[in-house]
Amino acid sequence: GGAHGILITQYAVCDLKQNKRLALDDIMKDGYEAELNRILNQKLRKLNGIKQEESLQNAGFFEEKIDNSDNFFINKDGIGFFYNPYHIAPYSAGTTELFLTFNDLKSVLNADPSFFWNQSSSEISGF
Repeated sequence: GGAHGILITQYAVCDLKQNKRLALDDIMKDGYEAELNRILNQKLRKLNGIKQEESLQNAGFFEEKIDNSDNFFINKDGIGFFYNPYHIAPYSAGTTELFLTFNDLKSVLNADPSFFWNQSSSEISGF
């Protein structure tokens, strides 16, 4: 009954050695949420040219701040957080992907480098 169909993208990050799906809690330090959300909001504002004192809602987002997404992927350079249409903005805004390098995330990442496929923790500054 809607004006358009909707496509959803869902990522699944798996630890093949332990045969389990990884959640953010598995790769982040305890109590990471507030700091990760701060970093994501900063990245969202930068990508969209929204100044800190400007309203996200006036820029077309649903809320004044966004929270981390459990829809994420990991590659050799960092972690991408993916927001489908209607998650943080209307359908007309499309999808939102916020990619953060491991260096961007060093304050919240667990020091255990098991999910850094081709890097040791010493190759990521700050660890």
